[in-house]
Amino acid sequence: MQILSAAQTRELDQLTIECQQLAAAELMERAGERLFTALSAHTSVRQDIPIYLLCGSGNNGGDGLVLARLLQEAGYAITVWHALVGTPTEENQLNAERFQAFSGANYQTISSDAPYPTFTTAEVILIDALFGAGLSRPIAGYWAGLVEQFNQQSAFTVAIDLPSGVPGEGSVAGAAIQADWTICIELPKLSVFLVDNAAFIGEWTTVSIDLDQEALRDIEPLAILAEPYLLQPLLRRRGTFDHKGTFGHAAIIAGSYGKMGACLLAARAALRAGAGLVTTHIPGCGYQIMQMAFPEAMCVVDEHQYLISQVGEIDKYQALGVGPGLGQNILTENALADLLQRAERPLVLDADALNILAKRQDLWSLIPPNSILTPHPKEFDRLFGPFDSYFRRSERSGDPRRSGWERSGYPRPSGWSRLQQMSRELNCIVVLKGGYSFISSPDQPLWINPTGNPGMGTGGAGDVLTGILTGLLAQGYPPYDAARLGVYLHGLAGDLAAEEEEQEAVIASDLVEYLGKAFGRLRAAS
Repeated sequence: MQILSAAQTRELDQLTIECQQLAAAELMERAGERLFTALSAHTSVRQDIPIYLLCGSGNNGGDGLVLARLLQEAGYAITVWHALVGTPTEENQLNAERFQAFSGANYQTISSDAPYPTFTTAEVILIDALFGAGLSRPIAGYWAGLVEQFNQQSAFTVAIDLPSGVPGEGSVAGAAIQADWTICIELPKLSVFLVDNAAFIGEWTTVSIDLDQEALRDIEPLAILAEPYLLQPLLRRRGTFDHKGTFGHAAIIAGSYGKMGACLLAARAALRAGAGLVTTHIPGCGYQIMQMAFPEAMCVVDEHQYLISQVGEIDKYQALGVGPGLGQNILTENALADLLQRAERPLVLDADALNILAKRQDLWSLIPPNSILTPHPKEFDRLFGPFDSYFRRSERSGDPRRSGWERSGYPRPSGWSRLQQMSRELNCIVVLKGGYSFISSPDQPLWINPTGNPGMGTGGAGDVLTGILTGLLAQGYPPYDAARLGVYLHGLAGDLAAEEEEQEAVIASDLVEYLGKAFGRLRAAS
């Protein structure tokens, strides 16, 4: 599924009007009809509950006014508050008049010098069609106060396209409607996937208004949301005469005293992901652990008893995963520097490998092209600086880089644009892990992964992902394909584990155990 910017969405609307020979009001009518179908099917929307529609002066408000008329026709108790933020568009005014034509229509205008409206009953539904996705700056003044007024009242709140105050491509920087449910028109907006906005978006869904698909194909998207049909063709089939040598030899360079579990999880995941052979390079203290807990893996034992101090021959491996449980001792730091100098194939770099790189930016130029880096938000900040990441607002106070956008409003620095910038600078694939993981490549579209659940917020889950990615690289999957496929399967394994075990009970080793079922679910998806 393509993710477009607000500007691209407006362009697609216009192209649809031209290609389908519609009037703008006809496309607005279509949007209202699809919104009505979605809304009336929702279990929280009943005819005995009053519905209030807060409609702005633009196209988002026009969609809301069409919806109000259709709800009124269907017998719902409707009140329209028409916010005169600016001069209503022609289509907006037309639909305001159509709603007012009802006998006894409950319609009120709101201007910036009016008292804030309130609900007349305790149980109500509020539909937000004030600004939508086209907002170019934070809400201020009277309208910000209006938004806060509604947030303080008890209502089941539905936002059309986006909650007012949430920008199309960034994080909330001011007042915003806190929606329980957001109905995105045609395609979700990028801001839906940003954790900063989670408290405002609520649950979300999409309704199609049949925008022109040929025109959509000609637009280079801002991002792509992963779907099974995009990933199924990447899966490789195995031949009758294939063998362990066919599927590559993966190395996992990981572990230190007290953290051998990280190496074990990554190694098991690499083999479960399909690698033919897996060798672990481990400190001496981990030898018995690995041989007893994971007999399928081979071991190369470091000369140091408690940590990785050197890495020997690497040319025989088709892929190397580095970092889980590694520690940041100076000997390990030097071993990583030596490995980077000798590595010619893309690496998977995670955990302490990333933390060492954060301290040693002189090593960045040695990272092989198309390596896969898998930071979580704090590792991302350590590596690339305390920008407002898409996961959450920066916890660092007093950062001078924050003040500019706080004064000027949108657009503001965002984690996803920073992610793309660093991916290009490093010539690497960067996986920013989270509720929706973002995958950035130097020369491919930004990729958003929808699989996974909060049950995966457990120690070792990232080590499993490192192993999966390393196992896929060992089999010859191109790095960008390995990243997209590996992140999706990792999350899907977590979803399958949660179906059986419940989210609270999911542990990292479950992700390894359910990986085979994840492959099967993806292959069987229609």
